[in-house]
Amino acid sequence: MDDAGTGTTWREMDPADYAHWRDAAVRRATVLRREAGLQFWRRAWTWVRTRPHPCHGAPGLPSHREV
Repeated sequence: MDDAGTGTTWREMDPADYAHWRDAAVRRATVLRREAGLQFWRRAWTWVRTRPHPCHGAPGLPSHREV
């Protein structure tokens, strides 16, 4: 496949020529991984919040007034 209309494939290019593409791909992957991690913790926290609290037997965590 021709990259950027140069008539060469990425395999034939000098690594310095495609470093910016590679770096951009790494940045995108890092962002996606970070977002996936945040999503995991959001879901975990939502799950924790919706469990009955062992001390109160009420759904969710106790408020400061209940303690």
